[in-house]
Amino acid sequence: MKKYLSILFCIAPLLGYAQPVLTSASHGYMPETCNKMQSVEYLSPGDAGTQVIWDFKQAIPTAELTLIKEDISLSEDRNILITNKEGVKFSYSCDGQSNIFKGYRGNNYSLMLDLPIKKMSYPFSYGHKLSGNFSGRILYDNSSLEFNRAGSFSTEADAVGTLVMPDGQVLKNVLRVKFVEKYIEKACSDVDVNLVKYAWYIEEYRYPVFVIFEVTYSYPDGKVTAKNTAYVTTATLNQVADTPVYESETPPTVKGEQAEIEHVVYPNPYSDNLHITYTLPQPVQVSISLYSLSGQLVSEIVSGKLQEGVQHVTYTPKRSEITGTYYLRLQFGNKVYVRALVKNY
Repeated sequence: MKKYLSILFCIAPLLGYAQPVLTSASHGYMPETCNKMQSVEYLSPGDAGTQVIWDFKQAIPTAELTLIKEDISLSEDRNILITNKEGVKFSYSCDGQSNIFKGYRGNNYSLMLDLPIKKMSYPFSYGHKLSGNFSGRILYDNSSLEFNRAGSFSTEADAVGTLVMPDGQVLKNVLRVKFVEKYIEKACSDVDVNLVKYAWYIEEYRYPVFVIFEVTYSYPDGKVTAKNTAYVTTATLNQVADTPVYESETPPTVKGEQAEIEHVVYPNPYSDNLHITYTLPQPVQVSISLYSLSGQLVSEIVSGKLQEGVQHVTYTPKRSEITGTYYLRLQFGNKVYVRALVKNY
């Protein structure tokens, strides 16, 4: 282990430490997607700061091999619903600028936040933070029982660095976001709850690649209990193949299109559906096409003038598309990007 870490520290400066930025288009909740994570043994979340190295190579899967599956969908009122493996539905309001947690619905109970929690404000990068207070009520079905919940919350991008995954894969330019909720659970007695969630994000994948939960319960009699858990994504990650480049050394610009066009393509590698999300600052001609490694046109995905705002398209590969490397060409007015993609079975 010491030899491994010493080598890692030697190469770390060569990996580069960019500043990952979370945006609604790249990391916001996306309907009709699923976040799958595997439970692993808990390890300390490590340090905050820059050029941090988190070594989770020893975080082996737990004996239960628990798979945490979160299905993301839209409700009738256009709120995002995240359903976990127990069937609990967490409700969020997502307007492209922030994620607002409004409560959840269980099998026979619900939490309704009159003063909700602002989980995220976009764009969000290292050093950014937000905080506030929240309050609400826990209601039980077919019962007059009602308990209050009130407290404070904070979100902070507290670290950036290199993450060594349990499978040994080394991810660079990783942003860690720390979420904290402190509240009093009023039931039979007042219980102080301190919930801390650490989530590690990369630019090429929408959901956290590694998550740690630390929950502490403090009781009136002085008793303190804690529950710590950790999870790793089951997705196939490939940072190198999802690096945007320009077709020319000097990116073309025109009046009104000076800013970069915010866009994201995922997953990569892909096998079934390929999702493309982008934000247009104004109405513009859009062309998105897929090319083979030899430069032949495989599919014209989008072609036409689109209105400003967040746009999303789902591309389903043709049966004729074999496993291999492809190039996705995205043109927004005079702004052109090319992404290398890997098609799996």
